[in-house]
Amino acid sequence: MKRQKTDAPAYVLRQIRTELGLSQEEVGRRIQLDRAYVAYLETGRRYPSIDMLISFAHAFEMQPGELLDRISERIAGGKARPLTLRQPRPVLI
Repeated sequence: MKRQKTDAPAYVLRQIRTELGLSQEEVGRRIQLDRAYVAYLETGRRYPSIDMLISFAHAFEMQPGELLDRISERIAGGKARPLTLRQPRPVLI
């Protein structure tokens, strides 16, 4: 069974970062990512791997399980929305 990707990771990453008063640049510095990539993750343009989520948890000085719990709570609470993938632009030749 294929699972639908949701906005839960993006929403939670952004929510925790702002709760902690951190900039995208600061979070990126802590986990050695470009600020733009952090923005992509927070907007759902990229979907984080489990390793990436663990890195974010450490950057937020929390246990990885806490971060995963918050993501799960958003999904279980019915607040997560399915990600809608943009259609690729046609190549003009």
